[in-house]
Amino acid sequence: TACLIGERWSVGSDGLLLEVTSPRTPCQTFVKWLEIPGWIKTFTAAGLPGAYFRIIEPGTVRAGDGIEVVSRPDHTVTIGMVFRALMG
Repeated sequence: TACLIGERWSVGSDGLLLEVTSPRTPCQTFVKWLEIPGWIKTFTAAGLPGAYFRIIEPGTVRAGDGIEVVSRPDHTVTIGMVFRALMG
């Protein structure tokens, strides 16, 4: 929730580079799969959306790989801020 839009993460040692793009928002497909009444409201109230990433450099992810933030943009717009703006 605290990661910045545009932040870049290096994963493992195979060159995988990811960029934070947007918050993960609840969708009806996932709700139907969970079969939990009120799940979207619970998810939104928790305010912990997680993030979607785009692949900048492809690579392999293995169990136990390290994750490192390698660059941060020059702004303070977080995943949590965007999520709250989108979800009200």
